[in-house]
Amino acid sequence: IPLSMRVILEIHGLTSPSRFQAIPFDLSRGGIGLFHGRFEYPNTPCSVELRTEDGEGVKVEGVIRRCEMIRGRVHELGVQFKEDVDVNLLLGSASEAPDGESNPERAAFREAIGTVTAALSDKQLDTSAWDAEIAMLREALNQVRAK
Repeated sequence: IPLSMRVILEIHGLTSPSRFQAIPFDLSRGGIGLFHGRFEYPNTPCSVELRTEDGEGVKVEGVIRRCEMIRGRVHELGVQFKEDVDVNLLLGSASEAPDGESNPERAAFREAIGTVTAALSDKQLDTSAWDAEIAMLREALNQVRAK
């Protein structure tokens, strides 16, 4: 998944829905993995709004199936979509990983993601700082890939 992909997570709790920016790390036709700045209960209904750099996107209904604390307030969420999505339409050529590479930067990248995700969570939908966080993530990812 390109780091430039915009993702908005909307939690459908008991009160009015809450919207947050989230950082995707894995996307398949049946679900998405996200880094998020707070705990969410498994089986909580949600929707994920996926946006690519060109602004096109789709809102997909889903259910949080897994929530694991990474560090501090940073959590790794597994969201199962209610209906399959066409990943190629969302990602284009970016969905084709090099041979033998499923998601190699994930483990080394988790700590850098944690810091940025916490910052994004604090800002909720304040997108004015989004580009700065994306730049920090790109730099951290480039350092991991260079090793």
